[in-house]
Order: sequence, then structure tokens, then C-alpha cells
Amino acid sequence: MKTTPIYGLPYIEADDLVSSAPTQFKNMAEGFENALNEVDNRNTPAGVKPAIATTLETLAGITGVTGQAGYVTADPAEGNNGPYCWTGSAWARIATISDVSDILAEDSSTVMLINSTYGTIKGYRRGKLATLRIDWKSSASGSWTKGDFGKLPEGWWPLFDLNFSFGGRDGANQKTINVHANGTMDYTNNGGTQGTASFGCSLSYAIA
Repeated sequence: MKTTPIYGLPYIEADDLVSSAPTQFKNMAEGFENALNEVDNRNTPAGVKPAIATTLETLAGITGVTGQAGYVTADPAEGNNGPYCWTGSAWARIATISDVSDILAEDSSTVMLINSTYGTIKGYRRGKLATLRIDWKSSASGSWTKGDFGKLPEGWWPLFDLNFSFGGRDGANQKTINVHANGTMDYTNNGGTQGTASFGCSLSYAIA
């Protein structure tokens, strides 16, 4: 027997055996009963009343009724707070207007993030995407030496350490740009001919 896509109600097809009819009719009756029971449960006090928990871990330990609302109110991880819906097996986060606004939010103009005697790093954000523009004069001239940019303000840090390749020009000044999860930025020279000439590049990444 096949089942309907929404409530999983079984139904008989032309090639089902007549000898199986009693079992098939029983399955159909139980399917309708289960579907009606699920709908009825949504109208009970348990199904209508939201499940409220202070943390997502606490909410995860509560079994709800399919379609029931749940709320996390004071989780240390701010992103876990908000409305949820019980899917039948787990609590699924419901996107709010605030969530959508965070995704669409953007800086009105570029922001000066690091300003040094060696150069500047400016940035622009749209939602969780950051784009940086680096204009720098190298302070490290050795083939394998390292230089520091400084530290980005909070709100610009990536989720984990990132590495970007800067190809340089004419086989020289090849570097790796490193943006760390703690907001610090540095660069490492990748062999070959290096110098203290200026270099510039742009890079984009997801903000934590």
C-alpha cells in the first residue's frame, strides 16, 4: 500500500491482493485514526500552550505536540533565544523579523577598522558578510618573515582562522593574509623576493 504525502494515510491500489484486504482496511483505518489524533492533540491544552524554557538544552528535553510553539528565553547563546516549533521529532527554530533584519543589515559606508603608520584596513558589512580592503606598506622584508596588521573590532571577527593568498607582482611580494578568530590579523611572506613596498588587496568572509 502507498501512503498520502502529508499525513501518511495508506490507500489501496489496483494491484493489491484481495487476500490482503482485511489488513489493508485495518491499516487505512489506523492511518485515519492517527491523523485525526494528531489534529485533535493540537487543540488540547498541552498542544495549544507554548513550551517555555530558559535554555535550548532545556527545551530540547521537552517533547511537544506536532505544530506546538516553544520559546527559549534566556540562553547564554543569544542566537538560541526566540520561537520554535515542534516538528514531531525536534524543536525547529522559527525565523523572526529580527533574524531577517540581521541578515539584510548593512553598513551605510565603509568603516575604518585599523589605521597604522604602515597603512589602513577598511571594511564593509552586509548581514554576516564582511569585505575588507587592505592598503599596506610592508614592515617585513625577509623571505619568510611575518608582519602584523593589528586587531579588528568585535563584530568583524570570523568564526575560525582564515588564510588568504596574496599573489604579489612579477613573482615578488607573495604573502598569506591571516584573519584569526580572535580578530587579530597578520601576514607571512612566502619566500622569494620580498621588500617593504606597498601592497593592497580585498577579501571577504563570514562573520561569526
